[in-house]
Amino acid sequence: MKLLLLILLMAVACIPSSASSLDNAESLFKEFMSKFGKDYSSEQELLKRFGVFKENLMRVSAFMADPHAKFSPLTRWADKTVEEYTAMHGMRGPLGNQTPCQWPQGGEVPILHPTAEPKQSLDYVKLGATVSVKNQGECGSCWAHGTTAVVESSLFLSTGNITSLSEQFLLDCDQSRICGGCCGGLPENSLQWLAGDSDAPGGGTGISSEADYPYNSASGTDPNGGCDGSKPRVATLTGFGVLDNPDDASVMAALNEFGVLAVALDSTVLQFYTGGIITDSSVCLNTNHVVAIVGYDSEDGVDYYKIRNSYGTEFGEDGYFRISHDAAQACGCYGCVIGGTGASYL
Repeated sequence: MKLLLLILLMAVACIPSSASSLDNAESLFKEFMSKFGKDYSSEQELLKRFGVFKENLMRVSAFMADPHAKFSPLTRWADKTVEEYTAMHGMRGPLGNQTPCQWPQGGEVPILHPTAEPKQSLDYVKLGATVSVKNQGECGSCWAHGTTAVVESSLFLSTGNITSLSEQFLLDCDQSRICGGCCGGLPENSLQWLAGDSDAPGGGTGISSEADYPYNSASGTDPNGGCDGSKPRVATLTGFGVLDNPDDASVMAALNEFGVLAVALDSTVLQFYTGGIITDSSVCLNTNHVVAIVGYDSEDGVDYYKIRNSYGTEFGEDGYFRISHDAAQACGCYGCVIGGTGASYL
């Protein structure tokens, strides 16, 4: 501990700090290390991570200007650069903000035409139309989590029952995936593949349950064992589609009619998020992370979406976050809005 203290004191002296919020950086860093059991491999790595931590303290100060959201410098990614953080969880390489839906697998783009009158508020978590929040770990499998969230919700709306479906099945078997799955993917391609409307082979035969085909890619290593065809398929997707020129009204109508929707956003706003409604979108540049809209409501005059993440229940508000309609649009959520139009059990 004395050696650690000496190293940190040396780091404080070497790294410029003009902001008063950084005065207690050393004690905060030690608290962070203790909280998350950090044990760096070398003094060099320790100094590097402390430098990143100090830079992030300044970033968090900017986030805290958002009057409706809560941010903390002591999240599990406090020693990661923006690039490291986004590479751990999303597409390894930005798609660009307001990215339109991508269809490299062939077939026509199915368009959703919601006609439902939106309720004043909606929460599919409370209605039982979602399963427990999952944790993708350091694998960029957010696309698979977004895909299963859509199909699980569609199953509930079609049958009244819900089953936790397998992201690992998609990582292993979905031939529309990118470099084995942990480098990222697109839910529109995955849903297209599941529905059997894709040029990629193997689609249209159903998806396995989480219980039968459990997740094993949390370390971030792409699976190399191939698709396990012995695992039973429990559900199939009969249809899906995307919103054409989505806006607040059409997104809320689609949520009411089709269930949970998969979208992508710039995950930069989530690195230090701990609660509340995100209203400041100034940090958003590129869409790089797939999430699932599970509802909407209003609080203190702010209309917001409730969104399910795949960082585990320790993230945000029990695994969820809230973001205003305006910030959601600015951060890329309206670039490609995807829903299921029917799912059934096999």
